[in-house]
Amino acid sequence: MPMNISTWNVRMLRNRNESERPQRCTALIASELARYNNDIAALRETRLAVDGELCERGAGYTFFWSGCGPEERQEAGVGFAVKTSMVGKLAGPPKSVNDRLMTMRLPFSHGLKFATIVSAYAPTMTNPDETKDKFYEDLNTVITAVPHADKLIILGDFNAVGCYSVSWEGVIGKHGPKRRPQGGKTPKRLNVNKLKSNNIKQSFSDTLERLESTLLEGEDVETAWAALRETVYNTECLGPSTRKHKDWFDENYTEIKQLLEKKQSAYRAHLDNPKSTAKKDALRNIQSTIEVKLCQMQVSRLSDKADEIQGFADKHKMKNFYDGSSPLLSADGSTVITDKDKILERWAEHFDSLLNRPSTINDEAIDKLPQVPVEETMDAVPTLEEIQKAVRLLSSDKAPGSDSIPAEVYKEGGAALIEKLHQLFQLIWQHERVPQEFKDVSIIHLY
Repeated sequence: MPMNISTWNVRMLRNRNESERPQRCTALIASELARYNNDIAALRETRLAVDGELCERGAGYTFFWSGCGPEERQEAGVGFAVKTSMVGKLAGPPKSVNDRLMTMRLPFSHGLKFATIVSAYAPTMTNPDETKDKFYEDLNTVITAVPHADKLIILGDFNAVGCYSVSWEGVIGKHGPKRRPQGGKTPKRLNVNKLKSNNIKQSFSDTLERLESTLLEGEDVETAWAALRETVYNTECLGPSTRKHKDWFDENYTEIKQLLEKKQSAYRAHLDNPKSTAKKDALRNIQSTIEVKLCQMQVSRLSDKADEIQGFADKHKMKNFYDGSSPLLSADGSTVITDKDKILERWAEHFDSLLNRPSTINDEAIDKLPQVPVEETMDAVPTLEEIQKAVRLLSSDKAPGSDSIPAEVYKEGGAALIEKLHQLFQLIWQHERVPQEFKDVSIIHLY
């Protein structure tokens, strides 16, 4: 008889007191599973403490979950939702491994064969290496413990998507949610490195000639700045700025692949003859060799990266130097903070103490300062020549502001872009207000 099996990141089974929905989370999930006629669903991010079981009689599903202790932070949690009519047919209740792994054994073919289903939820890349290593060690233990005759089905979220999909085609998917900062659309990043090519530089200058048809006179400041900014964004010759993500695994992919193939061959040989001591020892030896090799690769990568960062510091290449990052320490410097929420709290604490300090201005000292005549010429609208000089003096290879337009764009934009900047500044002086983006500040933490 065919069976529908699925996996679902439910984001939470615990009911929120402030929720406007009167239904329980499990009731909502059960009704959705019933709508799709799912027999078994592996659940993730249940975020319920310890182990438990709950039957939703109305929709006909029984929930099993596995979580951390009640005193620990509930950020993971796995489980199963099984049709209540099938619970009695299971070989036994689902077994809890930890808050990231849970197993269930299901009979089929009239009880002559079994299938072991694993519900898994891997740590994300932001978790410490110890947490990630422990998960895969536990997963390996679970897989090894599955009876040889059982069908093995692993369901869950391994948090692998995006830049690794090409290297692991058929294993890692390329489709996933694109995250963006809260508060609006992420500005387009322009690849100004292309301006080092004379052909691209000329093409960029020619493209900006269409600014002549972009009228700014008579508009309000925000509209004028938006028109100018979008014209620069739509300059296709620069294209988007891309970053290449590398790590020790990608750089040693060929060697690691060969090691894993040897391990898989030894594992298959062990499964074919599990009573053979020689094949079991061979599997253990290759596993030990792989662990040593991977550790050496990680250490070598970190050592090379440290030497590279030190080289940037010695050559005073600060932009390249700060591309590297160090762990974030607590306020007293005694512990390393790795939890994402705690890192944000630590930065909020840092900037609160840095920026919100009591004033120490002495009014009497201010009154004693000599008064100078008001310089009326400072109120004059900037001239075209002044804007040209200011643009020439801009430093290249610096981080852009909130508009994401680097200084190189203004310096290579030619007369058309300078003219539109002049018109924009005239509007600013006329309306006595500046665009909001000019006032926004981006705090970039370097650590």
